[in-house]
Amino acid sequence: MNRNGILKRSRTNKNHNSTSHVANEEVDYISQVPAGILYYILSFLPFEYWIILGMVSRKWTYLLREAPILILDEDYILIKMARSQLRHMLPGEVSIIGRHKKNKSRYIKFVDHTLLVHSGCLIKLMYLNFEYEPNHQNDSMINNWVHFMMTRDIHDLVLNFSTNPKLNFELKFLAVKLTKSESTYELLDMPYEPKFRGLTLNSCKFKASSFVAFSNLKSLHLSHVEVFDSSIGELLSKCPSLEDLHMDNCIVPENFFKCENDLKLKNLCLINCLTESWCMFEIDISAPELLSFLIRGKYLMTSTIRKATKLVDSMVYIEQEFSDFQQGNLLAKFLIGMKHCKILTLSSWCIQVLSTIDYVLSYQLRGLLTNLKELNLSIGCSKQELPGMVTILQSCPYLESLILEFDWIEDIYWMVDDRKVEHLPEVFHFEEEKYFETPKPYIRFLKNCLKDIQLKKYMGEENEIRIVKYLLQNALVLEDLVVYVNSSADIYSEWQNYFIEFDEEMNWQELRDLPKASTNVKLYVLEN
Repeated sequence: MNRNGILKRSRTNKNHNSTSHVANEEVDYISQVPAGILYYILSFLPFEYWIILGMVSRKWTYLLREAPILILDEDYILIKMARSQLRHMLPGEVSIIGRHKKNKSRYIKFVDHTLLVHSGCLIKLMYLNFEYEPNHQNDSMINNWVHFMMTRDIHDLVLNFSTNPKLNFELKFLAVKLTKSESTYELLDMPYEPKFRGLTLNSCKFKASSFVAFSNLKSLHLSHVEVFDSSIGELLSKCPSLEDLHMDNCIVPENFFKCENDLKLKNLCLINCLTESWCMFEIDISAPELLSFLIRGKYLMTSTIRKATKLVDSMVYIEQEFSDFQQGNLLAKFLIGMKHCKILTLSSWCIQVLSTIDYVLSYQLRGLLTNLKELNLSIGCSKQELPGMVTILQSCPYLESLILEFDWIEDIYWMVDDRKVEHLPEVFHFEEEKYFETPKPYIRFLKNCLKDIQLKKYMGEENEIRIVKYLLQNALVLEDLVVYVNSSADIYSEWQNYFIEFDEEMNWQELRDLPKASTNVKLYVLEN
């Protein structure tokens, strides 16, 4: 027993004595690890552990000053604070909002301290998620944060001034939900020249032309952002190296997507963007370097992409309940501008409106998509889709892979002068059951190109079988028929409001028994 009253066991071998000697010396091996190696090891840990280490010992406080990754997520931090405090609340205590304000103040002070003590070394990623609440104090504080970000060496910056509810969880039957702020933060109009390579902005106002330049910026992602640049050309003039532009749920000026000059973009993604006056916009751009293009929205206006000779992947996914008789022509002209693409994806709405295009455009489109190798169609196999489906199939003579995703999709209704048309257009006056028989439509790629058919969400319905039967009977060099089914045997359809009983054995046997023009077809059944 030592003088402190602690009983010590005897050491009987040399190794034990050696271990005891080292332990008694209290050598701190971790602190002796070179900083570069230590940062590499810690890079695999969430940022919260960096904070904890900095609180454990003064020797570790330098970690935050040299941290190459800063994750400052108000959501995560406040929710952890609230959960911890709620567990210790007394019955009847109703100070949740007050606690939230105190926690928010603590979070703000933590961010201020973290940015203040940071050494200015390279930051590979900085993520700031903060619910903006407009007042003079908040604006001054956020402006200081933004000044830090705009003047430091940061590779990738994610700024989220989300106005969504921040606390929404349940703990011991106690629900907590805070309301959202209705105002939006506007980035400072200052002569900054940030060094970002990637920039993501969420829920704010942004004007790229108010900055000196984003010379190194390769990728720009805008979500729920109000853009004040007059055009995409003006925005890109401040981002000379920009390759990827992703915009979702953004508000832009009416003629924003009109530009005569060539754009250097390689990837352009537009999801549910709109102008202040309308839910869609015209597109007229020249993009000789464009590789990927995606547009998703509620409507289609006059749209053209010029010089898109390198285009690989293109998606036009319009989701709307109605259409007028000009939409098909607008879509056909849009597809003509994207004639060099190799992969194309279209929604059911697109297929239905293609049924109504005029004869001249139908003739121009036929056989035009000579580079197209893969075609993805989302369909409900309705009567209104059949003419449009044949139109798009006839436009790609060298197609090798056809992917059909079956879904419960209602037919769109047709409008003339803002009034619903009671009767279907003449193009739909045919017998649905005999559409692929009399006369049989000629689709060139079926003769010597199509090697792969994929059926997603296949249920073996009569209208699905009718289309698959036609393809199998005419695809002379087909090799693979791949069927994807849902993992559940009973699939509930909200649209039909009943359960569908999926008989796998019956459907697979029916597929196997369908006549096939190719003798090399292999059937594969996979789960989604």
